[in-house]
Amino acid sequence: MGKRTSWWVTGGLAIGMSGCATWASPPDYRGSAARVGAEPRPLVAGPARLLHVNADRRTPFTLYRIRSEPGKPADCGGARRDVVVDLAQGAILVGKNETICVAAQGGAQVSWHAKPVTGDLGTQHASLDRDRD
Repeated sequence: MGKRTSWWVTGGLAIGMSGCATWASPPDYRGSAARVGAEPRPLVAGPARLLHVNADRRTPFTLYRIRSEPGKPADCGGARRDVVVDLAQGAILVGKNETICVAAQGGAQVSWHAKPVTGDLGTQHASLDRDRD
């Protein structure tokens, strides 16, 4: 390979690598909440895509979706206990003005993993099946 060709290859690689650096995806969100009990507390605020939640010792937990106001703390204590989010059906989209709250049976440490979402997701609402007996 000649000197001129190696300069073209090196320049092409440099341009290609700089393009990759500017298009890198934003980092994932990860966190944990120590000692989550029966009273719901905030887990993750939107906009995000909640991928999974784990509790130590396989402690059962429940996720709730609440509306939140920008600049104000999320009020998970006022979460409707009958509007439960089912993570078993896949990732949960959390809207811009929403927060996912968590409550666990007994004390448990809960960890979670989410991906950032860009754009306006709007709001997704859980529906209640009123035809159940």
